[in-house]
Amino acid sequence: MKSVKIIVCFCCIVLCACASGKTSREGFVEIENSRSTEDPGAPTTIWVPRSYVESGPLRGMKLVEKGVDRVAAGLAPAKKNAALSLNKRIALIEIGRDGLAQAVYRNLRQASAGVVLDPAQTVLTDQSEGMATRDDKARFAERLQRDHRANVAVYITSTAVAEPGQTALIEVYDTMAGGLLDSFQAPLPPASNEPSGVDRVAAALKPACDRIAKLLSLLPWYGRVIEVEGDRAYIGAGRESCLAIGQSFTVYRGGRFIKGAGFSPGEKVGTVSVSGFVGPDASFGAITEGRGVQAGDVVSAE
Repeated sequence: MKSVKIIVCFCCIVLCACASGKTSREGFVEIENSRSTEDPGAPTTIWVPRSYVESGPLRGMKLVEKGVDRVAAGLAPAKKNAALSLNKRIALIEIGRDGLAQAVYRNLRQASAGVVLDPAQTVLTDQSEGMATRDDKARFAERLQRDHRANVAVYITSTAVAEPGQTALIEVYDTMAGGLLDSFQAPLPPASNEPSGVDRVAAALKPACDRIAKLLSLLPWYGRVIEVEGDRAYIGAGRESCLAIGQSFTVYRGGRFIKGAGFSPGEKVGTVSVSGFVGPDASFGAITEGRGVQAGDVVSAE
């Protein structure tokens, strides 16, 4: 404890020297004695080597400072990748047996996987009929991006009659270019009219939903410019998607889906900095770079 007091006292001495030191002897500096305020018998000034003042705190104190910096850096949360931290809009489309999409909906919401669109929406149920091929699903996925700003489309396909050992086909599509990101079978429990049957379906589909949530956490976020007015661009994402004032977005012209990988944006045409919001999930900002930004361009967080 005594050594700590000595170090603290010395630091006070050095700080005082920086403010009121004066030189009278070669190699030494006369500074105010901070102890004089505590001990009436102590001298008002003391002499210390000039090197103490010029070099700052002792080497030991330097090490302490560095140690504190390292500890603080270790405790500070790691900076997240902006393109991964934004909320993705998820569209669920069920083809076949009723009730599976609602179970997936509940699981993904509980997992905080993103903004999950309610599969009971008329537009999603009425327009999902007749999508038998992957091309049909890919085209509808792109339409979901244009009409509902969805980032991914999850298709759940099963037969109308539940049989022992039955599975559901889960397909996850990118909506920017309609590419298939993942496809797998998920086991289903036998059909039941009991109230607990819904819970059993949700429990059976939880591993599948965890797989979807993990995939979504690794996908970069992409959106689109929905309108341009002079130097202002409107983005089809806002508060609900966790955009922030001052956040910058790179604007790309087009892009394509790389099989086995994901969506790859095209040529960079500008940058937009968010300055305000419109409605629950749209925003606007100034075009800070480039002058060719137009509606339909792809945006990605920097």
